[in-house]
Amino acid sequence: MFATTNQTKLVPISGVAMAATFGLFYLMQSLVASDDLDFAEPRPPIRLDVNIGDIEVRPAREIERVTPPPEPEPQPEVEVDRSASFDGFNFEVGPAPKPYINSTGTTFKLGVSDGERIPIVRVNPTYPRRALIDGVEGWVILDFTVSEMGTVENAVVIDANPKGYFERAALKAIQKFKYKPTVVDGQPRASRGQFRMTFELTQTQ
Repeated sequence: MFATTNQTKLVPISGVAMAATFGLFYLMQSLVASDDLDFAEPRPPIRLDVNIGDIEVRPAREIERVTPPPEPEPQPEVEVDRSASFDGFNFEVGPAPKPYINSTGTTFKLGVSDGERIPIVRVNPTYPRRALIDGVEGWVILDFTVSEMGTVENAVVIDANPKGYFERAALKAIQKFKYKPTVVDGQPRASRGQFRMTFELTQTQ
């Protein structure tokens, strides 16, 4: 009976001893693990130099202005040859034609006072497009006034063959002609005149 009582007292004491032993073992492990930690010294703070030197301000660059080129001078009026050929056709402006007799005459003569009058400036007429397409040739007889300045005024068509093809082109051209005006008693005078324009096609090689 005495032995049983002693065994009962030893059981709690043994449990306390085992708990103390495990506690010491855990404490020793913690101390060993703490020796492996790297306690690095704190780094000094980084200082930023925010001092900015003097800023150089450059003056604004002046923009160069370009002078526009001068306008081209107008070209002087060029006197055109009496006959010319271009774009597959030519035309003929008759000089010093014979006096007008009837609508079948081939040439004409301008009104004369101090001598025969010949154009000093001639402008080539444009061959009408419709006549080019149709392959039509013909002529136009014009009546007009030569002013004291030698310009052509009041031009009208008095005959044309064939009609309806060349009248407008002939009128437009004759209005740009210039003549030496008629002189009477040393003074320029206006006078009437007539002119025939012939429109002919040429064969291109």
